[in-house]
Amino acid sequence: MGQGVLEGVDAIFGVHMANQATGTISACKGVTSTVAGGFFATIKGQSSHAPMPQNCADPVLVAAQITVALNTIVSRSVAPDHMNVVNVGMIWAGGAPDVIPDTARIGVSMRTVADEDWEVLGSRATDIVEETCAAYGATATFEWADGYPVIVNDDDVAQIGYDAAV
Repeated sequence: MGQGVLEGVDAIFGVHMANQATGTISACKGVTSTVAGGFFATIKGQSSHAPMPQNCADPVLVAAQITVALNTIVSRSVAPDHMNVVNVGMIWAGGAPDVIPDTARIGVSMRTVADEDWEVLGSRATDIVEETCAAYGATATFEWADGYPVIVNDDDVAQIGYDAAV
């Protein structure tokens, strides 16, 4: 089913609505998006009552340390001109302010335009999460969202699309 659907097709156009002024049309030539993906990490520590932090492995503290450390990947491990991003966009933990929870969960988005950097971002992020957890007596499990590939527009086809739209 679906075999031969693209026979005779010379080009495919996709449209992305961006935050531009009404009536604005643009067409991008070359690289137009990054590889994008990331992961969720669940940090497993040891719960305790807040006045007794010596009795626990605080996953909130670990998540905070990981967040800071992940921000060094782009500045220290990959080329600055490859549009690399490592962003902790979510931290979830606990249910009461006077209890140190037993788990915390972080959500991390990663982006790049260079395929070779994708491997570096993932490897460094894994190392940072695992080694930070180990330093504080916690562990982590990962759920990865594989990156979708960089989109590279053909210059001539992008121009045809632009000319047709204006």
